[in-house]
Amino acid sequence: MTTDQTASDNAVTGVAMTEAYRLEQQDNNQLLARLDEVTRERSHLSQLLDEFAAAVAPADVLGEHTENNNPWRNALALITPMAEVDQLRQDNAALERALALNDEAVIA
Repeated sequence: MTTDQTASDNAVTGVAMTEAYRLEQQDNNQLLARLDEVTRERSHLSQLLDEFAAAVAPADVLGEHTENNNPWRNALALITPMAEVDQLRQDNAALERALALNDEAVIA
């Protein structure tokens, strides 16, 4: 009877191992699919950032991607923040008013 029990135990163990392997493969396939998705997203974002940087300044100004250089950061550094632009516009308008640059000439 121990032989029958051992054979039965081996069969159950074999089924359990097969199911565990199937589940592991399913998990691996899900992880690989997610990795592929993340890789595609990263590639797309890299392309968008390259386009952004090229719109800000030429490559010879921004430099190439190296360990010590990041053209994306260089492009960001070249952009004037909107708050600063607004302040410059206000300062310019105040200066124009003070100098009467926009006043219409009075013809007598």
